[in-house]
Amino acid sequence: MRLLVVLVLVATISSPALVDLPMRFRGPEPAVEVMVNGQGPFLFAIDTGATDDARVDASLVERLGLRVSGTDHVGDGSAAKKLRVGTVRLDSLTVGTLTFHHVKASTRDFNTLGLPRIDGLLTFDLFRDLLLTLDYPGQRVRLEQGELPAADGKGILQLRRVHGHPAVDLTIGSERVRAELDSGNVGDGFLFPGPVVARLSLATEPVDAGTGRTVTSVFSLKSAQLRENIRFGAFEFTQPRIVFPAPFPFADIGSRILNQFAVTFDQKHDRVRFVR
Repeated sequence: MRLLVVLVLVATISSPALVDLPMRFRGPEPAVEVMVNGQGPFLFAIDTGATDDARVDASLVERLGLRVSGTDHVGDGSAAKKLRVGTVRLDSLTVGTLTFHHVKASTRDFNTLGLPRIDGLLTFDLFRDLLLTLDYPGQRVRLEQGELPAADGKGILQLRRVHGHPAVDLTIGSERVRAELDSGNVGDGFLFPGPVVARLSLATEPVDAGTGRTVTSVFSLKSAQLRENIRFGAFEFTQPRIVFPAPFPFADIGSRILNQFAVTFDQKHDRVRFVR
């Protein structure tokens, strides 16, 4: 999906282990204040459903006088045609005491959804060498060195991938479904593709649930209550409401479910921890 452009991304940490920042919010989406090329602070949302290093709003590109020097193609994992976008290079991107150098970032207008304004996005892959904790109840964002304990099938799960995005396995009755962990999903909590919903038992008739949007898709949604529970690890959701059909072939868990947890991602060891 990505163009094969190789950049050296270096992170330097001036404190030995920990960045601990207030979690701001863009609606239900987590965000933090960052510095770009020594200027700021600017508000960047944290989108675990995005798989490059960073994204910069077109207004910030203009404000900082950044040069659009390349192109990339972005999509949502569906069959929809990918969107061609420009890319810029950030000399430095600072999150707390942590500075990333030579960061490639795609750019477009990220302020078209009627949500509070942001200046850009921090994406999942940026934190590939660190523990990233999104502590929704505590309203904190933490970055640490280290390793999560081994998966125990309860609070610490195997971190899967779908379309390059972080995911976990859900159990719904006799069905096992892989679901993306998507802090950038600011709509409903559980989003399912149509073929999966066809295998599930619904407790209510589907009703219209508005319109969903991704970077490349606009789609009509239905919602219904499940007859069975959703479970991942030790956590169970009793006959939850779901929305469907997703335009992509995997399920999606958004911030309206993740906000019950402090979620820690350990990409180096493929583990994720949930503390409710």
